[in-house]
Amino acid sequence: MQYSFTVDSLNAGKRLDICLRDVLSLSRSQILKNIEHVRVNGEGSKPSYVVKEGDSVVLSLTPPAAGDIKPEHIPLSIIYEDEAIIVIDKPAGMSSHASDHEQTGTLVNALLGYANDFTFFGARARAGIVHRLDKDTSGVIIVGKSAPIVEKLQLQFAARTVEKVYYAIVNGTVEHEHGIIDKPIGRHAVYRKKMTVRSDGKRAVTVYEIAERLKGHTLVKLIPKTGRTHQIRVHLASLRYPIIGDRIYSKNFSAYNMTGLALSAKRLTIEHPISGNRMTFEADYSAEFKYWLEKLRQ
Repeated sequence: MQYSFTVDSLNAGKRLDICLRDVLSLSRSQILKNIEHVRVNGEGSKPSYVVKEGDSVVLSLTPPAAGDIKPEHIPLSIIYEDEAIIVIDKPAGMSSHASDHEQTGTLVNALLGYANDFTFFGARARAGIVHRLDKDTSGVIIVGKSAPIVEKLQLQFAARTVEKVYYAIVNGTVEHEHGIIDKPIGRHAVYRKKMTVRSDGKRAVTVYEIAERLKGHTLVKLIPKTGRTHQIRVHLASLRYPIIGDRIYSKNFSAYNMTGLALSAKRLTIEHPISGNRMTFEADYSAEFKYWLEKLRQ
């Protein structure tokens, strides 16, 4: 599969590998594995190259060896489907993508089992998945059925025209009715799978408001304005309101005995890649989310 785009003002000044990650929603390992197939203005370039507005970037992804990722008949909760896209309510506990240590039970396996003849399976390792949801987060995720559709959707995410609304149950009584969390986020210096607020991190902005006050807890509506890894989880934990069930950012996650965490990607609004119509898709809360919401209302 080949991706091509022109660097805009939002992405100018980034390293090439970071720009590719942000625009195409690819993992860092995928980018580094295929960096020799990247051309900037027709020439090869290093991951550290700083892109400029107007640069023409082309990436040819090397497809995984046939059969690396097996189709599995895993039930999917489909919110919407047409000739261009599928919108799925991903359960907590399911990884979006396969990895070296997780080759089964992922959303990619389920999509391959659902429709193995979609044209996007030239990029079998991603199966048309346009954006990321953490394994332990439930909610709306969108899939494109062909390479051109995937590219159109990815460009919307890169331009930040996609509207994402999350809901979370957090430990503690949030003080302010609404606010903006504007704190930079970067990789933890010691625990490399963990993100943290750090002065040299990338700018991250989350808008929040109280949806409901619960017993010792708060239901919070969140709108991320940037798309950093673990952004909502890190921002809430930085205010000392960790999401319940969060194994990474909450010290008492085991008290809730949850499969995932109480974070729902509740609504997603996009422009349809064919019609151009603005469309909003909504997922229901997971059973665990509903259970704790009702329990904490009592």
